[in-house]
Amino acid sequence: KVNGNWQQDGTFIAGNSTVTFTGTGNQNINGTVPSPVFANFTVNSSSTVAPQKPLDINGNFTIQTGTFVAGNYEHFISSNFTQSGGGFDAQTSTITFDGSGAQTVSVLSPTTFYCFKYAGSNSLTPQSNLDINGNFTEGNGTFNCGNYTYKIAGNMMNNIGWTLGGNSTFAFDGTSPQTILNGINFDNVIVKNTTKVLYSADTLSQIKNISIDAGCSFDSSALGYLEILGNFTSSGTFVNGGSTTTFGQTGNSTIWTVQNSTFNNVLINKSALTDMVSVSKGI
Repeated sequence: KVNGNWQQDGTFIAGNSTVTFTGTGNQNINGTVPSPVFANFTVNSSSTVAPQKPLDINGNFTIQTGTFVAGNYEHFISSNFTQSGGGFDAQTSTITFDGSGAQTVSVLSPTTFYCFKYAGSNSLTPQSNLDINGNFTEGNGTFNCGNYTYKIAGNMMNNIGWTLGGNSTFAFDGTSPQTILNGINFDNVIVKNTTKVLYSADTLSQIKNISIDAGCSFDSSALGYLEILGNFTSSGTFVNGGSTTTFGQTGNSTIWTVQNSTFNNVLINKSALTDMVSVSKGI
């Protein structure tokens, strides 16, 4: 247990230890070591714990009470991120999950991340909704979406693994243009950005349901092929460019728009003759 500051100028052999910060005043982590390495790291204070440099946590990161102030650093976590109480002040940090085993992340509302990255070689499974005010990057391994809601205010990149849970929702709510890099499939998408959300890959993407809020814009013109498995709902603007939009798979679909939506090519590719695509406005 550490009740004051952590000053590291030499080697700390963490082993399988847990370092718990329990101070009643603000606690800093500093020293000449460029990136202190911990095994398990716990915040159980009545004030703040603020690293003055990047941290490398090879085990679990836990917040019980008090607030972890992440600063403008990239912190690496090799096991689970659990917030059972207290606060997490993301500032302009990047939290990178880089474990070789399965990892989980669970936070309390209204906790937000700034930049969020998965670079592990196994899987990362959220156990709560996530609110990300910067970029979301899935660079390796598998991200298990589950049935949670993910608010993304920056860009989104998926390189390899992506497992949908059946009812996850990605809400793009940035205030400047956002880009979805590579062909990412989604369960549900809500576009809340009043500038633009656009795909930037000539590839195939699938979305179960998409909703575009009033005053918002969704641009699929860079896609060669966008397949909508469920409903298309728009009170905003849909930019299609030269793309093909397919309504496919089993079940009925609805195209509901406040004003006419313009598509380039539309393909109806349902699996049964009894499956319908209903249109509430002219397209």
